[in-house]
Amino acid sequence: MNKSIVDKHKNFLLSDCVMKEIKYEKNDICLTFNEYGVWIRQDEKKYERKENIQIRYCDC
Repeated sequence: MNKSIVDKHKNFLLSDCVMKEIKYEKNDICLTFNEYGVWIRQDEKKYERKENIQIRYCDC
């Protein structure tokens, strides 16, 4: 995982998103989504869809 993007987006919405894979490796949980990705909150009222994304929860 590219460390420069870790914690880049702290607010995301999983509505209408499809998860392709869930992995548990080295105390991290990795969620991989399909080509349509997830919704990322840009500000109070604006969301943008980000494609080909993976969300990683570290040290679980």
